[in-house]
Amino acid sequence: MTVGSSKTIPAFYAGQSIFLTGATGFLGKMLIEKILRSCPDVREIFLLIRTKKELTFNERLEKLLNLPLYDKLREENFSSFEKIVPISGDVSEKELGLSVADRQMLVERVTIIIHTAADVKFNNSLKYAICTNTRATRDICILAQSMKNLKALVYISTAFAHLNKTFIEEKLYPPIADWRKMIEIAEMLDEHTLNIFMVKYLHYVPNTYIFSKNLAENIIQEYSSFLPCAIVRPSVVSPSIDEPIPGWIDNLYGPMGIFVGGAKGILRVGYLNKTTGQDFVPVDIVTKAVLVVIWKLGLTTSTTGSSTFVLNCTSQRLNTYEQDIQMLFDVAKKDIPFEGIVWTPHTILTDSFVQFYILTILLQILPALLIDLVLKFFGRQPMLLQLLRRIYVANCAVGYFSFHNWKYSNVNGLTLMSLIPPENREEFSFEYANFCRRNYLKNSSTGIKQFILHEDVNLLQLDAVKARNKRRNYLDTSYNIFTDNLVLFYILTILLYILPAILIDLILKFTGRQPTASISTLFLKIMETVTVDPAKSIPAFYAGQSILLTGATGFLGKVFIEKILRSCPDVREIFLLMRPKKGLNMNERLEKLLNLPLYEKLLEEQPSNFEKLIPISGDVSEKELSLSVADRQMLIERVTIIIHVAGDVKFNNSLKYAIFANTRATRDICILAQSMKNLIALVYVSTAFAHVNEPIVEEKIYPPVTDWQKMIEIAELLDEHTLNVFTAKYLDYIPNTYIFSKNLAESVIQEYSSSLPCAIIRPSIVTITEKEPMPGWIDNVYGPMGLFIGGGKGIIRVAYLSKTVNEDVIPVDVVIKAIIVICWKLGLTTFTADSTVFVLNGTNQKYMTYQSCIELLHSVVNELPFEGTVWTPHTILTDNFVLFYVLTILLHILPAILIDFILKFSGRQPMLVRLQRKLFVVSRAISYFSFRKWKYSDTNRLTLMSLIPPENLDMFSFDYSYLDIKEFGKHGVIGVKKFLLHEDINRLEEARAHNRRVYLYVTVVKTIISIGILWIIYKWIYCCTIAHLLLENKQVVYLVQKKLFKYLLILYVKSSDNISLSSQLWKGMLINLKVARPWMPNLPVLNVIVCFSSLYFISCTSCVDHIFFSAFYSGCSIFITGATGFLGKALIEKLLRSCPDIEEIFILIRSKKGLSVDDRIKKMLNNKLFDKLRSKQPSSFDKIIPIIGDVAAKNLGLLAVDRDILIDRVSIIFHVAASVRFDEGLKEAVFNNTRSTRDICVLAEKMKKLKVLLHVSTTYSQIDKPVVNEILYPSEFDWKKMIEIVESIDGHVLDILTAKTLATMPNTYTFTKRLAEQVISDYSKSLPCALIRPSIVISTSIEPVRGWIDNFNGPVGMLVGGGKGILRVLWCEPNNISDFMPVDAVIKALIIAAWKRGIKTEDKTTDVYNCSGNNIKPMIMQNIVTTGLGFTKDVPLENILWKPRSTITKNFYVYYISVLLLHILPAIFLDGVMKLFGMRPILLRLQRKVYVSNSALSYFLLNQWKFVNDKLLNIVDNLSPENAKEFGYFYQTIDISQFFK
Repeated sequence: MTVGSSKTIPAFYAGQSIFLTGATGFLGKMLIEKILRSCPDVREIFLLIRTKKELTFNERLEKLLNLPLYDKLREENFSSFEKIVPISGDVSEKELGLSVADRQMLVERVTIIIHTAADVKFNNSLKYAICTNTRATRDICILAQSMKNLKALVYISTAFAHLNKTFIEEKLYPPIADWRKMIEIAEMLDEHTLNIFMVKYLHYVPNTYIFSKNLAENIIQEYSSFLPCAIVRPSVVSPSIDEPIPGWIDNLYGPMGIFVGGAKGILRVGYLNKTTGQDFVPVDIVTKAVLVVIWKLGLTTSTTGSSTFVLNCTSQRLNTYEQDIQMLFDVAKKDIPFEGIVWTPHTILTDSFVQFYILTILLQILPALLIDLVLKFFGRQPMLLQLLRRIYVANCAVGYFSFHNWKYSNVNGLTLMSLIPPENREEFSFEYANFCRRNYLKNSSTGIKQFILHEDVNLLQLDAVKARNKRRNYLDTSYNIFTDNLVLFYILTILLYILPAILIDLILKFTGRQPTASISTLFLKIMETVTVDPAKSIPAFYAGQSILLTGATGFLGKVFIEKILRSCPDVREIFLLMRPKKGLNMNERLEKLLNLPLYEKLLEEQPSNFEKLIPISGDVSEKELSLSVADRQMLIERVTIIIHVAGDVKFNNSLKYAIFANTRATRDICILAQSMKNLIALVYVSTAFAHVNEPIVEEKIYPPVTDWQKMIEIAELLDEHTLNVFTAKYLDYIPNTYIFSKNLAESVIQEYSSSLPCAIIRPSIVTITEKEPMPGWIDNVYGPMGLFIGGGKGIIRVAYLSKTVNEDVIPVDVVIKAIIVICWKLGLTTFTADSTVFVLNGTNQKYMTYQSCIELLHSVVNELPFEGTVWTPHTILTDNFVLFYVLTILLHILPAILIDFILKFSGRQPMLVRLQRKLFVVSRAISYFSFRKWKYSDTNRLTLMSLIPPENLDMFSFDYSYLDIKEFGKHGVIGVKKFLLHEDINRLEEARAHNRRVYLYVTVVKTIISIGILWIIYKWIYCCTIAHLLLENKQVVYLVQKKLFKYLLILYVKSSDNISLSSQLWKGMLINLKVARPWMPNLPVLNVIVCFSSLYFISCTSCVDHIFFSAFYSGCSIFITGATGFLGKALIEKLLRSCPDIEEIFILIRSKKGLSVDDRIKKMLNNKLFDKLRSKQPSSFDKIIPIIGDVAAKNLGLLAVDRDILIDRVSIIFHVAASVRFDEGLKEAVFNNTRSTRDICVLAEKMKKLKVLLHVSTTYSQIDKPVVNEILYPSEFDWKKMIEIVESIDGHVLDILTAKTLATMPNTYTFTKRLAEQVISDYSKSLPCALIRPSIVISTSIEPVRGWIDNFNGPVGMLVGGGKGILRVLWCEPNNISDFMPVDAVIKALIIAAWKRGIKTEDKTTDVYNCSGNNIKPMIMQNIVTTGLGFTKDVPLENILWKPRSTITKNFYVYYISVLLLHILPAIFLDGVMKLFGMRPILLRLQRKVYVSNSALSYFLLNQWKFVNDKLLNIVDNLSPENAKEFGYFYQTIDISQFFK
């Protein structure tokens, strides 16, 4: 760039057309005034303005120009306002929301662009911030490219756009993210979804404002090669220093709002650093700087590739926050007092968040509650609590900037100042280093009073205000002196805080809110901390700490997260280094991790603490941990403690991977730690076996096996195959790559310990939890645990272990406590360059030999047996490898081969040989440690234990020498059953019974094997003899065949239940007889054939109705709609469990509520309904195949390829899908319930293999008939016309016509279900159709789990409402008989109905069944309500609002009045109390829903129908015993009372 001339600034602006965005903002208003006053010859100023708060852009402009800011301009040059041209637009809209005409006008006339528009709120959504601050900048640049006369484009950024830099130069920095991708994401994703990922996108940036401003700077940089661009970065923009009015301001954003709150006496505590310099710049200074930058750009000859001019417009004289606040309060007391102060202007500044939080409650929240109650009592609007909530949020947001110090380069500013022509310096100089700060604050206070608070600033009024404030000061001083007495402090605290807090907690509990971490608890904790030295308390030490945890998804990592969040709840944040794995991204992995049972206690006690977990994308096996630049910078700035747990614990890993994951990762952690200025502790988790060559392992660092730096270099240089060749040489005496890499990692820690506060903990074999958060928790089967489980299951019968060597294990929670205490110790120790690495051996304190452990395990397993054992639990230990090898072949491999052969023969997956191979490898790997003994020094452990404060011993003591081994073993077995094998601990009797059967089976097998060997010898001799006789005598053949005949007859009798098996048997037998005919001349073969054929005919004709249902469904491909609904879930579970030979189940499913199809299936299968199936037949879930579609869409929304798959493979259809909402619009109901049925039928017509199409309707589809029979009724509605009408008319018009269309039908659900029945009737001529009509479907009666339900639809919601005390009056006929059916009974009926229709191959009639409660234990509504509510005494619901009781009435007026008195008025009262205490009011909204639900159900509760169900009951009553066992419903013996319970 070269300067072309040196015009004066006003002369430069003469004739210029300026385009200004953000004209109605603080800076924009000032720019308009300054340009028009100081550059009067400007041609025009285009202002981009949008309509807002019901004001048009012209009205907003008129309102703007009436501000006092423009008084001086109005007096001096009123005509200049005519140069303002408003342009309708919005920076948050695409392409600035400009019309074509306005865009063209700007392109032709504009010569200067000043882009000040931005949304400065810190708490805005990411989507809005990107659209307003980033995309708008791009659109401005695109518009500017079309402007041929453009001389300058100035973008107003912020001095805080690059807060990861401590010294910010006047240059452009790399952005946090790619601005193009971020705009694309913001435009593509909805606001809710984007907010979920916001923390990840923001990285180290504290809010969306800074993030979007950072990206916008990069846009300017990118377009600067085409445009004359500049960026101005002001810090906090404050009131004007001089012109046009000293102290002019129009907002209270940022620190200014906090200062005003303090001066008013409202804000008495501030979360700010006292010593940090406050960086602010007056608004008129920024305005002058912007105008001079434009002048400089306009006079500079721009060349291609010119860099963007950047100006840091920051404070030229810094005062600390404390100095400014004290000065401001002094001004407020002596010179410019504020009116209506509520307390003496005084604000306590603190940089401790805990102290800030406590003082906020004591000094702000509680007084605000009291004042608001007084206001409300006198009929005035309570407002103080709401105001303080806003101030609190603002303080937290501003607090971030007060805890960081930035320095700014101002070279460009000084250069620019020197270029200003002398005659323009008075008007445009932006130097203000010599201003009087007190006068400035005085003018600012005046401006706030005059322009923001609209208070009178004349001297008489100020004197009166001073007098009032002085009297208040005396009162406040007296109170402060009075409360200096500690005894009085305690008394007042109890009277004013504790007792009211207990009262509030009682109200919270009464209204159903959980008073955990409540106000009373908080104050009690505060009182306790008065007597505790915070320097020694472990939880106090962790308060405010930021922890980086590697290996978060590992065994130790999971327990550490739980312990630290539960026992040190004031920890600031925990960064978790995680990588995507097995198709799950890190957020999905974190969600999966936090759903573990391990976190249930934490979830109950402190659910909000999970928000402190911040996942960081990285991988310890990658170079530099695979951290992004932004993530690395965030960790450097914020982390104070590092816990390096991550490591690959597999013994058989390649040397390359082990070095990367365990050694290089440790080096990279240390390098990262060196950049962390606030680091106080780095703890590395090694292993007690890192020095296997040392018989006595002391708590010190030993020399490494080899040079770790060279090993990392070699691992990076050589490929994996080559390195594996040299592995044995490198390992030397080390047994595996895990120990080798861990040994080197300790040396890495030692080398970096001179610059870092380091510690090493060496746990031995980490096993189940001893007691925290629950005894026996475990999540892996590594090491001896896998062998023990195998032994308990009877799979491992021999192990290569020494009987006499002690097993060294340590509970995982003990290790975690030790890590936490080590960090605490490091943090309280002054670190010097001479400090040594603190080493702690975390080894066993209770020794037992492997033999004793095995015996203990077997004794516990006999008491608490595992399910599904395959052999009697008994494991032989041997230290003789030859004996181990022989026994492995005899007791493991040969039985495994036999069982796998049987599995394969039966069509199942063989697995036992593969499992035994793995167990053999594990046993060999572990054996090294079982044949050697090590002793460990524990001096540091004992010393560290003695340092733990007495009040923390219960929570953090890692001494477990008192441990009861037997009890620990019992917890271990329970933990394995519960968390690894997912077995029900309440099914011990079944497991014991199974073990008794296994013992009997083992005895029988051993006997049979013994006898079998003798029988084989005998048979061999016998066969040799028979073979010899066959050559001699043909009569012997006859005798042999006679025996064969008898044998086959027995087989027939045993196999006759299965028609397909028996038919194959006879067919094969006849073929064999035919083949045998040439050498059986004397055998009457014809008689045999006739006899056998007769038997076959009898079997085929008499057993049809007794075929197993499972055989009918065997090999079938089933298509189910509505799979995620109540019926659909239960149907899938029953089919997979009771018909295990089904080929596959296709389920029609769509994405919903932000969940993908896979997420919905995963969520569905995690339902407790599937627990039984998951434990017994987990592989059956593989048969579920999702088909993306939607019954509400035309042609079911199927893809062509999916449609072809269904046509080719499906043989059975269950059409269960329906919208069951009574208030559904007619359009949606017809699409969901009627058109979808037609589309199913159209699809079914193309299926060549189709056996049956079962449609699920409802008994209430024929409610115009008092008696509904099991037949198809003709419909007065034409379903084809209805679909056509609905498709052609929009929903709004259709809703108007709904009442007329429905006629006598009460709602759209029953109407569309009736139409669907007619669809089935019409298509039944070409399809094998069946129709079943369930009545009201409720929870399961028996299987798979009693009482399962997943919705509150219908009567269930009413009963729950009554049980909760929410529903106290019900509108129904008390003497009506309720018709309901358990969902498991309905599902069995569906399966039976489909089977019955499927075997009727020739009959084309449609089977219709009413699945209702007619003739099945009838109960009137009054009795149901009484019975249901009666059980709330035995099985009470939680958080009830009132005593469970519901009054039933059929009189609408009585019902309506009762609803008002018993529902609405109490709800209004309780909602008011909740709102007063800052809680969300919910009860009135809930009562509205209850009322609507009751009104919708009232039609069915006030009327009575009889649903004939003879056909269905006849089939159920005549089921064969085998089928009845699995599919029968024994309705005669059902206990209604037990069912309701």
